[in-house]
Amino acid sequence: MDAAAFDDGLHVGYMDPLAALPSSPAAVGDSMRLRVEYETVRRLRPRDDDDDDPRDVSRWVLFTVRTHLDRLSDLDADTASALGRAMDDADADELAYKSLGSDRLRRATRAFLRLRAGDGDGDGDGAAEDDDDAPTRGGGARDARGRRNDRGEG
Repeated sequence: MDAAAFDDGLHVGYMDPLAALPSSPAAVGDSMRLRVEYETVRRLRPRDDDDDDPRDVSRWVLFTVRTHLDRLSDLDADTASALGRAMDDADADELAYKSLGSDRLRRATRAFLRLRAGDGDGDGDGAAEDDDDAPTRGGGARDARGRRNDRGEG
């Protein structure tokens, strides 16, 4: 077991966090979730009074966070492929931060995503597929559920 993956001060508790991690691609789809956050910052409008003070600018801002949690089994092929490529491109520190520091979990997750995307046999070897020259299917930005996002947020 790769217990060092959780030895970062962020994962604390009395139980072994690796015990419940899926170890096969079949177990990944229903037990793993993709968390996506949409964050916005908006300046609120100033008070509407009738004086023409040039300093009449609101100093108030509104910060919002909208969080989506989706099962990996609910991802469409394009989203699964993009997530797999992002995992391949991430360095060890980023993977550890995203709780994918365990080799066993990372291999199982990557194999599941390859199967979901239709990019491979899901053998779990962790090898990245070279699909840089493959045509983009569907086009446009999509959210975690594969829905088209016309605002350009991905």
